Amino acid sequence: MNQLLTINLDDKYKPLNLPTVSRINQSLGFYSKYFDLTWDEMFHDKKNYDLFRDRLHNYLLHRNKDHIEKFYDIFQSKLKDTPVEGEFLILKDGTLDRFTYAWKDGIQIGGTRGSFYFAGYCSYSGTLNPSVKYSDLILTDKIEWGTVWIFDQDQIEAHNSFQFKLPFRVWKFK
Repeated sequence: MNQLLTINLDDKYKPLNLPTVSRINQSLGFYSKYFDLTWDEMFHDKKNYDLFRDRLHNYLLHRNKDHIEKFYDIFQSKLKDTPVEGEFLILKDGTLDRFTYAWKDGIQIGGTRGSFYFAGYCSYSGTLNPSVKYSDLILTDKIEWGTVWIFDQDQIEAHNSFQFKLPFRVWKFK
């Protein structure tokens, strides 16, 4: 049973972080002009910093909108009756973990300590825990928002990642 998820770029995303300082310094003239704030205004106090962060996140989100939506459509088309990397598992103690790597007969967890690159699939970078068998899992009707990242404007270079959240299915043990 595929549970299709929808994303709405206008009101569902929450700012997570800024691009790295080196990335901001490279484009400071553009950012300060675009946001109508000087460097001091952007970072002098927390209120302006938060305003800048939110505006920058919104700008980057919409600049990458087509890219994100294309990848999310591909991701949706690959959903099946077994979990995929990036989705969530409710552990027996009630805490959440994320699936990190799929094998033929099971899927590894441990995705709370690394990062998920998103390109129509989730590719995990971090430590792995033991696998759980697919036959031991059942899909819930819950949705959990999970952090992923892409290269800004699909330009592969250092300090060019952009993090945001997407909705993922949630599984539990039978």
